Formats: sequence, C-alpha cells, structure tokens
Amino acid sequence: MKITLINISGRLSSDGSRLVSALLKRAGHHVTCIFLSRTEPLDYEPEELEPLSDILKESELVLVAVYSSYAIRAIQVTEFVHRKFPGMKVIWGGPHCISVPEFGLRYADGVCFSEGDQAVVEFVNKVEADENYLNTPNMAFNVNGLNIVNSALPPFTDLDSLPYY
Repeated sequence: MKITLINISGRLSSDGSRLVSALLKRAGHHVTCIFLSRTEPLDYEPEELEPLSDILKESELVLVAVYSSYAIRAIQVTEFVHRKFPGMKVIWGGPHCISVPEFGLRYADGVCFSEGDQAVVEFVNKVEADENYLNTPNMAFNVNGLNIVNSALPPFTDLDSLPYY
C-alpha cells in the first residue's frame, strides 16, 4: 500500500513517525515521509500545502503525526487532504491522540490513541486487503459522525523487535 506519513512538528522529535515508517516498510508497504516542520507561525498559509497534491495523488492513505502544540496544523493538513482527495482516509497518531482522541475524531477519519507499534501495521494490512479495519485495537474511528473506540492492547514489551529507524 502507498502511504504518505506527514510530520507537522516544529521543534519536537519525529522519532514516532520514523518508527511507524520503518514498521510499515518492514511489512512491505511503500511509505513517503513528509516533514512540514518549522517553528513559526503555528499555522500554514494555504499555498504552503498545495505542493502536497503531487505526492498525495500517488497515495492511498495519509497518516499524520500530531503533537498537541501543533494540532492546528494537523487540522489544516486533514482538511486539505479531504478537500483535494475526497474519500482518502486521514489517520492521526501521536501524543495528542493519546491525550484527547475525541478531538482528533472531529477532523480525522481515525486516530491511534495508544501505542501504534502493533496497531498501525494491522490497520494498514486490513485496509489494503479491503477487510473490516474498524475493530483494530488501539484505534478509534469516525464513521458518519459515530465514534467507534476499540480496546487498547497491553503495553508493548518486545522493544528489541522494533526496526531501526
């Protein structure tokens, strides 16, 4: 599956999105990473997002790494994707989604509200296989205004199994 992973952080680490990229690549998916980082201002000018169109037209799914201090950027990116590519799913993950998953569900099609190490690969595999993904653990989805919140997996403990990113 062709995935675009967008990191919108300014000064914060992008370790989480790099790990998700490595996990998805190890599972056989094609991941394009975009880093829309800068320090100021907190929001994007509309024309700044237009170059994403050329990348997104080749994508099947968009993942957005969200830190709370940059949530406005995640909203802008999500609205841009939904406007330019109706029907393309946008899934949020990261610390903001862990703290307030219901906020992300106002804008995104789904959020990973717990550790994504296991959940994101399972989710993407289900989407690619055209299987029901709405029961994916550690994730919640907005389906026609109805929030579906799944159970969380136990904490991930096999850190040695994670790929180098």
